Amino acid sequence: VRKQRKPIDLDETKVKKIKPLSFLWTVFSFPLVTLLMFPISLGDIWEYPMKQIISPLKEISRNFGADRLIWGTDMPIVLRHFTYKQCLDQIKIHGKEVLTNEEIELICGGTMQKLMNLKA
Repeated sequence: VRKQRKPIDLDETKVKKIKPLSFLWTVFSFPLVTLLMFPISLGDIWEYPMKQIISPLKEISRNFGADRLIWGTDMPIVLRHFTYKQCLDQIKIHGKEVLTNEEIELICGGTMQKLMNLKA
């Protein structure tokens, strides 16, 4: 069950007190916004598996909903840092720390399947 969030007051004096991802949640309050996610550029910074993305993955899933997340890679650019399998395993295996099997299935194809109105 997704919580309804109030629109963020963009008054500059208040903005500095807002958590950095709060602006992100405002955009995602619109029902047709879907997020395509995988931190490709982080391969320059972190080694596989990127444990640093587990906490943000949990926050994004809980605030946005796995039914609105789509895993992606930006092939072939991502191959500079990781294999295709590592990219997928980042969610399918390492994501199990914070995601349910149902959420993983949605992120790794289920959401896209629904968007494209495809049958399993």
